[in-house]
Amino acid sequence: MFLPARRERFNKYKKAKNQKKINVKVILFIVFLLITIFVLLFGFSHFRKESKITIVSREKSGDVLVINFDRSASKITTVRIPGDTEVEVARQLGAWRLKSVWQLGLNEKIGGRLLATTIIKNFHFPVFAWTDSLGAGLASDSASSILKAVVIPYDTNLGFGDKVRLALFSLGVKNIDRQEINLGKSSYLRETNLKDGERGYEIFGQIPEKLLPVFYDPYLAQKEAKIVIINTSGEARLSSMLGAILRTLGGQVVAIFERNETDINCEISGNDSLIEYKINLLLDCRKSKVEPEGNYDFQIIIGKEFAERF
Repeated sequence: MFLPARRERFNKYKKAKNQKKINVKVILFIVFLLITIFVLLFGFSHFRKESKITIVSREKSGDVLVINFDRSASKITTVRIPGDTEVEVARQLGAWRLKSVWQLGLNEKIGGRLLATTIIKNFHFPVFAWTDSLGAGLASDSASSILKAVVIPYDTNLGFGDKVRLALFSLGVKNIDRQEINLGKSSYLRETNLKDGERGYEIFGQIPEKLLPVFYDPYLAQKEAKIVIINTSGEARLSSMLGAILRTLGGQVVAIFERNETDINCEISGNDSLIEYKINLLLDCRKSKVEPEGNYDFQIIIGKEFAERF
């Protein structure tokens, strides 16, 4: 039995100990809040201006995920592409199964950029960023997976600020607003014998209509900017490919001209700095001092260097 004085001292000790635990939690919460605010304001970010961000990430199973974070609509859409889909790899590296492209990028010392460009080239999805498999956790409904995708290092062109912003956004998205579309079950791909003699998928149809709203950029679509493509690469197919990519993004490609070959990469000029910024994120073009020809709002010139990297 405790004596009254001893019981009183014990109660005071217990109360002080509990108060200390509460204070530690409050301090940790405040520190976390301050770090979050600092990152949101000053953290390194490629995509601070974007209401929609599309990233590509590989899975260990070999499948590739194209994940669209739509911050304006509070939705996350994941497009699953079977790893056994045959694609023409960017940088003129030939036909490969999609599941091999990530490692091929490492072998070529290009990294995840090769996978991103290959997705753009073959599927015309406007992919802005790439991540290793851990990065897919940013779209997860699991808090632990999201935390790992923020704090554990992996190959990506997302800045730390981008990771934090996407993580906070993902935590607030309800399960009903998360959608996965499997292209292996769509008319966009068909199962067949591939060039290596084994079964797999090949691109066969057109982009499913239900995917178009996922990728279009509302600002670009609203402005209805008239885009002209001038192709000096010597490869006519690049014009239609680039036109399809820009249309998926919401751009209006109203003219395409084939001109004599030049050794340039990609140059863009236009009258809207935000649209120019968005197209540059996608195509990595150089700003041109030459004004667009005619009454076009934007002019994109591609040359032989562009053909080599696409």
